[in-house]
Amino acid sequence: MFILTTTNSGPYQGNKNWKLLHYKENVNSVYSNVKNVTSWGGTQSNSMLAIAKLTNENGWGFDYYSQRHSKPCGGNYQEAIALGMRMHYVQDYEQKIKHIKLQTAEDPQHLIVPIGGCSPTAEYGIKKVAEYIKNWNHLDTSNNSLNVLLPSGTGTTSFYLAKQLACREIKVFTVPCVGGEEYLREQICKNLSEEDTSVLNVVTTKTFPRFAHPYKEFLSFWENVKSDTSVELDLIYAPKTILSARDYLKSDPKAKWLYIHTGGTSGNVTQIKRFKV
Repeated sequence: MFILTTTNSGPYQGNKNWKLLHYKENVNSVYSNVKNVTSWGGTQSNSMLAIAKLTNENGWGFDYYSQRHSKPCGGNYQEAIALGMRMHYVQDYEQKIKHIKLQTAEDPQHLIVPIGGCSPTAEYGIKKVAEYIKNWNHLDTSNNSLNVLLPSGTGTTSFYLAKQLACREIKVFTVPCVGGEEYLREQICKNLSEEDTSVLNVVTTKTFPRFAHPYKEFLSFWENVKSDTSVELDLIYAPKTILSARDYLKSDPKAKWLYIHTGGTSGNVTQIKRFKV
């Protein structure tokens, strides 16, 4: 298996950089009037930290809503707070966000970035990754088919990659890390305004059902990969994805498999502590 890593470090690792690229490259045009950003999700979210970095760089305010109260304990939460993020805890942030959307619908100074960067604007940056994969595969003279594997939270990166690579007959496989296949496809249709998700191959699995749970197999796998390849993966999405897809990896021995490292290593500090509890 090959691993596509990112040259970016810090908050803009992996698909966080790709999903926010449209905002980053159009600060002085499309988003020139923006003064404040709103988003929502978990209190150790990688996207939360990336958005905090984006808003800090551009002098924008950043309000973030979460249902879970998390004491400052290092990791993404503390870094985002240090970058100026204002955290708000609410019982039902979906209702809160609906209210904010109605209030700011016609306000060019207010930008809403959905949970996990799950927005059609994300396709802009993911197209560039797809082009890189196409060019990389073109250089291979083996003529072996290429399968791409990556995790899914909201499904944004995996769906847009599958959409962009379908014309080259490169199959994209994903493992849902939050919920199952039905929930993943529903979220893609709802949040990305897509009607057909059939280009994306979803690996169904019942293993490791609890999201972000510190399974001992995850830490062992993570340590082995880091020792063997010097590549540091994240501790939540990567182990779940690769371990859950083992049978798929063996099903076509002639195929090349490319794992997409989606970043998220900034959260490893706090996740490792959970393994030691």
